[in-house]
Amino acid sequence: MADVEERRRSIVSLLPQFLQRRRRGWRGIETFLEQARLERPQLFLLREIVQETDPDEALSLSDLRARLFNPYSTIFQWLDLLPQLVAEGYVHHEEGVYTVTASGRALIEELERQAQAYLATLTPIPETDLTRLADLLSELAARSWASPEPGVKPHQARAQRVALTSDAPLPRLDLAIYALWTARDDAHMAAWQGAGFEGPALDLLTRLWSGEAATLPDLIARIGQAQHPRDVEHGVTDLEAHGYLQRDDDALTLTAQGREIRNQIEAETDRVYFATWQQLTPDDLIWLHETLQAVIDRLPV
Repeated sequence: MADVEERRRSIVSLLPQFLQRRRRGWRGIETFLEQARLERPQLFLLREIVQETDPDEALSLSDLRARLFNPYSTIFQWLDLLPQLVAEGYVHHEEGVYTVTASGRALIEELERQAQAYLATLTPIPETDLTRLADLLSELAARSWASPEPGVKPHQARAQRVALTSDAPLPRLDLAIYALWTARDDAHMAAWQGAGFEGPALDLLTRLWSGEAATLPDLIARIGQAQHPRDVEHGVTDLEAHGYLQRDDDALTLTAQGREIRNQIEAETDRVYFATWQQLTPDDLIWLHETLQAVIDRLPV
């Protein structure tokens, strides 16, 4: 059983690698940006808002902070990009709320259409294997969306709002992997919220739990631009007050209680996320990992 769990996690570790790599070879993005009169960060912010909202749904600034991007952050520099989206007519701002305009949604729809058309030209592995991979992961994504757990699925809802405009295997694989990655986000958020954590504090606990940091300066450096140093210090104080860590000057050490609750969060994440993977055999898991790794390795850079 432990071997099966490790194989499942090894597949999950490949999902963000694929998402970071799959469109790097698309040169049309530069022309698209020029025609849209936007820089990459502004375009990506617009895409996030489109995927987060239904047509004509309005969001306040507090809604945007709560629902977009990193739930572990206390810094929202990307909000500075909103005025340009308003100036170009892609977002409408009135009385403190923001709504994506018809032209803004059309722009993101065209972005996805062009990106999928590019992916449709690629066959990094034999088409029969690529089709089987897309079919298997699409089925997993559909099972996750239909699963009763977690009860709230805001991240998966984003993937559901992306229209598939090509029936070629790589665009289908792309959307399936995006949906599976958002499903992991939903399962993890449900786990740590159920344990009584807020995102920024959970991030601090995780960095210590994973061994990424062992001192307060290390932790501040690792968090980078996601949290202000004062927020990190406040979070550490709060974790210490709950008995999750011990502090000796700048040295930080998780207590048995802190390590146990973080282990429980990870176990609950896996329980919910992998509940829909039960039909996959050990041989299926090996094939999925090897085949997805081959796709990633052979994508253009």
